[in-house]
Amino acid sequence: MSIDYNKKFWEQLKKGEKYEMELLKHIPHLKYQKMDGNFKPYDLKIYHEKKRYNTYEVKTDFQIHLYGNIAIEYEWNGKPSGISTSTARYWAIFETFKGGYILYVIPRKRILKFIKMGLYHTDTIGGDRDKSKLYLFNKQLFKFYVVYDKKYNSNKIIN
Repeated sequence: MSIDYNKKFWEQLKKGEKYEMELLKHIPHLKYQKMDGNFKPYDLKIYHEKKRYNTYEVKTDFQIHLYGNIAIEYEWNGKPSGISTSTARYWAIFETFKGGYILYVIPRKRILKFIKMGLYHTDTIGGDRDKSKLYLFNKQLFKFYVVYDKKYNSNKIIN
C-alpha cells in the first residue's frame, strides 16, 4: 500500500494550524498575526502590548511521548529548514497524545546553544520519505520550559 504524501501533508498542516490557535490560550495577548503560506522565519506574531510582540515557531509532535525525544529539524530535501531558517524568538512544541498535550515554550537561542554544546543525543534523518535531517534531544533537557501539561492539568501563564 502506498502513502499519499500530498494528502498526509495537508492533514498534518491542518492539525498543526489547530495547535497554533491552541497556543493563544496559554499566552496573554492583545492580538496576533498568523503568517500564511511557506513563511519560513516564524508561524505567529503575538502582540502582548501595543507595539511589543514575540514571534513563535509552532511544532506539533505526535511521537515525543512514545520515544522521549524532541526532534528539531535543520534541513529538508538538502536545503536549510527548521532551526536553520527560523527567526522566531520562541519555539512552541506540543507533545500530543490521546487526551491531551504538553506544551514546551523554548527560546530559540536556547535550542541553538544546546546544539552548539552538542547536547542532542543523535543527529538523524526522518520525516516523510526520510527527507529531513534532525537533532534528537531527550525531552527531559527541556523540562523547565513546560508551560502546560494536560496530564497533570498544570498551567503556567507566560508573558
